Amino acid sequence: MLPLPGVALLLAAALSVAAPPEGTAADGVTRRTIPGDASVVSVETGSGNVDVSVPRGFGGSVHMETGSGSIETSVPMEIRKRDKNELSGTIGDGRGKVSLETGSGTIALRSGGR
Repeated sequence: MLPLPGVALLLAAALSVAAPPEGTAADGVTRRTIPGDASVVSVETGSGNVDVSVPRGFGGSVHMETGSGSIETSVPMEIRKRDKNELSGTIGDGRGKVSLETGSGTIALRSGGR
């Protein structure tokens, strides 16, 4: 994995397969598309927006938190907790895990293709 300043990324699959990060765009948004075989996803940044796409059929527990900013998702999930700066829930079978955090910025969780 290539380190990015201020960003920690962990992708793990059943066989500890990791994918390299895609990078941070010029607009300061950390964007990730999660590979279909990933079961654990963790993105943390001190400042900046986080935009993550999960593959169709992904299942996992979800926790998203921002110190200041908003949380957006287009992924159908059973929501356990939602307030201005935090969202927790379950996608599909709940077998995996998604943790997205930023100190200051918007978090977006989207449904990707594949």
